[in-house]
Amino acid sequence: MLYRSRHGATGPMFGVLFGELFKLMKQIDVDHDLARALWATGNVDARNLALKIADPLVMTSEELDRWAREVPLRMCNLYVATLAAEGPHARKKVREWCKSSDDRLRAAGWTLLGRLSDLDESFPDDELLRGVGEIEKLIHTASNELKSDMNQIGRAHV
Repeated sequence: MLYRSRHGATGPMFGVLFGELFKLMKQIDVDHDLARALWATGNVDARNLALKIADPLVMTSEELDRWAREVPLRMCNLYVATLAAEGPHARKKVREWCKSSDDRLRAAGWTLLGRLSDLDESFPDDELLRGVGEIEKLIHTASNELKSDMNQIGRAHV
């Protein structure tokens, strides 16, 4: 449990190692109904596994918003962003989340922008450049957590 607590996890958890969750993910593959049930428990470990087995093609827009707000560990933002990037709501979510007044959604939006530029070859370069321009304007007044998410784009695209 201390490992997850050190990384900002709050709420009920078993302290399952990430390596064990990856083993379960490989056994389960994709099971969106199970992912939804795991998410509903509120348990940090169950939610972490849910992020790994959810089906991005079946994620609803509302579900993506909720999961982005409730992600159990900030380091799991990448999983939420990847689910969004691989699903039908990606482009809408990147615009919505990057402009959100909710810090959690905004952080997910910056991470999603990076994932889209990595995973979607048809993602317009000018949209990425617009996002980088926004980051340049906002990063100096952003919270440390948000700065971290913004910096991920810079590291991936230098």
